Amino acid sequence: MQTVTVGLTFISDQKLGHYMKVPPRHTFIAQLSAAAICGLIQIATKTLLFASVEDICGSQQRDLLTCANTKVFFTSTIIWCVADQKRKPDPADI
Repeated sequence: MQTVTVGLTFISDQKLGHYMKVPPRHTFIAQLSAAAICGLIQIATKTLLFASVEDICGSQQRDLLTCANTKVFFTSTIIWCVADQKRKPDPADI
């Protein structure tokens, strides 16, 4: 879902640039630059947070911060695979 949202925002920005008569290449470079800057800021913030907060992944963490858990992604992958299997048409029905 996140990928669809990012794609729609990208197209919306391109459309706005078209209406404002900004060349598509310039709009794309601006979007790419902003994405790179945001990515670097997120990496710096994560690095600073992990370096400065003690016991960030512990169950008794003082500020109630928790680490990301890969079980969520695993579970959603399994659910989508099962849902996808139910949606595939049976060759005998075609």
